[in-house]
Amino acid sequence: MQIIKFKSEPKLNHFAPEWDYDIVICEPVQDKEYLSRLKQLLLKKEPMLINKYHVPKSDGGTMLGLNSVTSRFEYFNLFAWNEPEIVTLKEHIVKQYLAYMDKIGVEPISIWVKGWYNVMRKGEKINSHWHSCWENSMLSCHFTVATEDTSTFYQHPHRMRMVHEEKNVEGTLTMFPSYIRHWTSQYMGQSERITIAMDFHPFSHEEAATKNYAHFTATEESKIVPLWIKENER
Repeated sequence: MQIIKFKSEPKLNHFAPEWDYDIVICEPVQDKEYLSRLKQLLLKKEPMLINKYHVPKSDGGTMLGLNSVTSRFEYFNLFAWNEPEIVTLKEHIVKQYLAYMDKIGVEPISIWVKGWYNVMRKGEKINSHWHSCWENSMLSCHFTVATEDTSTFYQHPHRMRMVHEEKNVEGTLTMFPSYIRHWTSQYMGQSERITIAMDFHPFSHEEAATKNYAHFTATEESKIVPLWIKENER
């Protein structure tokens, strides 16, 4: 696990900005057969999701368009699926989350998750966007299922010209604060570029519903689900 830290110098006056955040690159999953099965599962479900939820509201600022599976992110939660490939992925994510918390010396908290995915084809790119910047924002992640020579770029929240480029590697989970703007390079590969995106949340679906988070409560299939719950909270 590689932790890339961004931390400001001590403030010299009350008004100076400060920051302290990480971009976390986890060791890639090496099982190519597993990644192939996961890719085929997502490609199989792509037209089904597009046809089932045919009146999307937004593509989340990615500019992949309203015909993309990305634009259905409000209507389903990938982590509510029961396929073995998804179960395996959840186990991997939990392991990496707990390892990261251990490395930075932070007590892990219970987390719920909302997940969706992006399918990019030749000539497409994901534009600059962020996931959440509210008082309960936590971590976002993406898991690279399939790619050919692409990068994701992460923009410093204050020094806008400071951008970290991370080459996408198949099987790699990347974690970062949900408020960090990010985008991709243009994809020029011959096959599909597929990434799974997700947000961690420190609250349950019931709590989300009371806060009127539309993209958690749009459909029964979009409900956020527990990813890891502390023993004393189960």
